[in-house]
Amino acid sequence: MSKIPKKTSRKGIIRVVSSCSVLVIIIILFLYYIKPATVLHLQYESVPLSTKIWDSVEQGKLQIEFTETEINHLLKKYIKAEINEYTRILGADFKLVDQGIHAILHLQFFERIDAHVEAKLSVQWTEPYLQIQPQSLQLKQIPLPPWIIKSMVFPIELPFLDIIFLKDFMITTDRLTLQFGLRLPQWLSD
Repeated sequence: MSKIPKKTSRKGIIRVVSSCSVLVIIIILFLYYIKPATVLHLQYESVPLSTKIWDSVEQGKLQIEFTETEINHLLKKYIKAEINEYTRILGADFKLVDQGIHAILHLQFFERIDAHVEAKLSVQWTEPYLQIQPQSLQLKQIPLPPWIIKSMVFPIELPFLDIIFLKDFMITTDRLTLQFGLRLPQWLSD
């Protein structure tokens, strides 16, 4: 058995300790960098969807408009806080952009690591739901795969689904507009 000289083992220990210290400092700085700058929540106010629908019917309109604030509340209502067993959404803020939604999310990984994530979301209509799918994600400026966030679905419960259908929807920077059409009842078209 050969003996390791004391000078070599001390230098090796000092290198290992120095490397570990630098690594710990880098991890701490990274965790500070990804930490959310603002406190977000998932609290929401109820949006009277059926009242909006009936009001538009009474006014003879075949469209409903939602403000950005109402969309923010609706999305917070239907968002699933638990993404997977390691990741939770602690808070969110949604902004309407042309033909999509920009989301700022406060995620928590492994019940300890908080992160600020921004998402670009697309909106599609799949009767009777508006389906919101992630297109891109960024952890600060670091791109993430969009599959980390699941698609969100929220129902648009239309009265008289047999005669009313969603014809089109439009997203602008301050509102989401749903335009409806009328279909003839089956007994009239025969």
